[in-house]
Amino acid sequence: YVYVYICSEEYQPDLIFLDQYMASTEKQMVGTEVASAMRSRGVTSVICGLSANNMRDKFLNAGANGFILKPMPVKQQELQNTLITLFKQSDSMSMSTYAQKSTSQI
Repeated sequence: YVYVYICSEEYQPDLIFLDQYMASTEKQMVGTEVASAMRSRGVTSVICGLSANNMRDKFLNAGANGFILKPMPVKQQELQNTLITLFKQSDSMSMSTYAQKSTSQI
């Protein structure tokens, strides 16, 4: 799992984009599974799900902070506004929220 290598107690990126369907040569996990696995391992980075299909609820339920419907905005102001909104949303959520979601889904 790639996220195991990039996220540790010492290093967690500020923002992680997860596409729902990521190509893989080995066992393929969908983005919502990766988001859930990352949260269960204590990753606190802002996670944003991506998909060409509206999967907002699935990503949010998996622990993502936000969702962007592809194609992603490419105009500077639009992308900046999207990222500001994403970080504001993450500030209003806490890890206890993710823990409650995880235990309620078991």
